[in-house]
Amino acid sequence: MRRCSAPASGSTCTGPPGAAFEALRALGATTVRLLSNNPDKAAQLTSLGIEVIEQLPTGVHLSAANHRYLTAKRDHTGHTLNLPANVGPRESRPGEIRGEAAMNPGTDTAPPTPDDVLSRIDELVPRLRERAEETESLRRIPESSIEELKDAGVFHLLSPMAVGGFGMGAGTYAQAIRRLAQGCASTAWTAGHLIEHVWMLARWPREVQDEVFANGPVPLAAATGAPVGAAERVPGGYAISGLWSFASGVMHSGWALLAAQHGTMRLQCLVPISDVEVLDVWHTAGLRGTGGNDVRAEKLFVPEYRMLVRKVKNTLDNRQTDSPLAQARFAQTSGLVVTARLHWEEAIKVVSAANERQPSLLTDEERARYRLSVTLSGEASADAVRLIMAGSGGSAQRLSHPLQRIQRATYCSTTQHWRWIRSLSRQAGRGLLCLGFTTPAF
Repeated sequence: MRRCSAPASGSTCTGPPGAAFEALRALGATTVRLLSNNPDKAAQLTSLGIEVIEQLPTGVHLSAANHRYLTAKRDHTGHTLNLPANVGPRESRPGEIRGEAAMNPGTDTAPPTPDDVLSRIDELVPRLRERAEETESLRRIPESSIEELKDAGVFHLLSPMAVGGFGMGAGTYAQAIRRLAQGCASTAWTAGHLIEHVWMLARWPREVQDEVFANGPVPLAAATGAPVGAAERVPGGYAISGLWSFASGVMHSGWALLAAQHGTMRLQCLVPISDVEVLDVWHTAGLRGTGGNDVRAEKLFVPEYRMLVRKVKNTLDNRQTDSPLAQARFAQTSGLVVTARLHWEEAIKVVSAANERQPSLLTDEERARYRLSVTLSGEASADAVRLIMAGSGGSAQRLSHPLQRIQRATYCSTTQHWRWIRSLSRQAGRGLLCLGFTTPAF
């Protein structure tokens, strides 16, 4: 979170240097008092033309969970941290990379073991949990969490050692994501995608690898193929246009992998984030912190070497309605809707018949039939909504989507009355079995 004020001597700001520079420029500030323990931020601001007249260190909360992390920042990246004298660099375990050595390919230090990385992640979990509310409010991962994930080497998990990665397998990857989710589901989701995409980039041709890994072993990239964009052949490559959705992690990425169609070929296009427009549209009911915003481009030139032809299975299902699975799901949903309506009509019929006679009290059999029909009608309605949502893709999770509103209303109504519905079922069963009701009739 960035905070800025403007005293007479300049401004006091915390946050990423590039973003801080833009904010300061908008304010017309040319000098700052920098609240940060990171000397690199002061150097970056200075290089951008902002004079750092004073650097103020922030306080730190030292705990058993973060002492390794803080010590590494002090000893390896020069952070100004006032730590107790008895807190110092511990002896490295076999195979462990710490501090900058964990990020730099080509060193003599062996990569960490899976247990080392998972241990680092376990140390992050409490802080991710503390930031979960902030993550949802920002609708993206806080920069502090991203930096800690980088420091722990999380994004190196799957990429090969040849490009500075750890070359670990799917088992470690799955464990890492599961443990991150114990702290924050949105962080786990985003990190999982970004880890995969580093692995993907490491399998592109050498020319691309030389470009994307030039600044280090963690070229973060968002990837999305929905909906597919359009590609036009131009000299030296392709011009792509489209509006792509669900680009998880795009707010933290330097690259984007976008799908585009050229004739019968499906292309995967690698483009710098700076070349596309990122639209802030991520307002959803769940996973709000993943920042899966839209990406837009219009006739964006992509050189041919940053294009791959993807293998797409031939299919006649050009629309979702042509899919046998979608057809079966629609039939099931329609059947549940009919079931809900018939049970509701049956419940009304029982009550109406009783009201037409004197006295109008329901008999035990009628009470049982009424309660059973009300229960089954509610359950069939909820099942129909769950089934149709499951087949509606990510777009139905947007708060503005009509199905999302229906889902929220159904969920709230069924959870609010769940115990009541369960009680109705029990009493209906007692009535049908002639055991008598344990609740009074009204």
